[in-house]
Amino acid sequence: MRIRLLVIACWHLGALIGCGPGAQPAVAVAAVPAPAITVATTVAADVPPPATGAPAGAPCSYGDEPSCSERCDAGDEVSCGLLAAMYANGVGVDRVPYKARELAERACRVRDARACNVLAYLLERGIGGPEDGPRALKLYGQACADGEPRACLNLGRAHHLGVSSAPKDRARALGLFVQACRADLAEGL
Repeated sequence: MRIRLLVIACWHLGALIGCGPGAQPAVAVAAVPAPAITVATTVAADVPPPATGAPAGAPCSYGDEPSCSERCDAGDEVSCGLLAAMYANGVGVDRVPYKARELAERACRVRDARACNVLAYLLERGIGGPEDGPRALKLYGQACADGEPRACLNLGRAHHLGVSSAPKDRARALGLFVQACRADLAEGL
């Protein structure tokens, strides 16, 4: 349901800003009045599964806990980030928020953008430890700058709603939503 709402929101936003298959020519975009933005609530820590059967030396496959644990223990921080998302979402493992947060923290230290987004999500909501809105915003910004479109979406949502100590700034929010859309956040749009 959450993904469907996100896809619908991105489709309509894409049509208005000129990205995605719902996009209209630039001339039509200029003629459309500015819409009221509605943000779908998403579990931003959701990580799309990477291709199955990770080759040797590559991060583990999302959902493959034994392989991710083994690779994470061996120092593969990207696998730690995937394992963090698995623990946050309960995919292939029981949902264990404090463990998700520890693993995301570890992977984020080496600037794994996806793990930083997961950590920011957990911090923003106080999942697995104390809430820390300002740090969450900083991590969303860092992960967005490092190319994680979900972090751009989350930072945009925070500015749109004025949550987690973010000033309510719809213009900035729209810019971040556009950035997420142009990065093809909703796969297949």
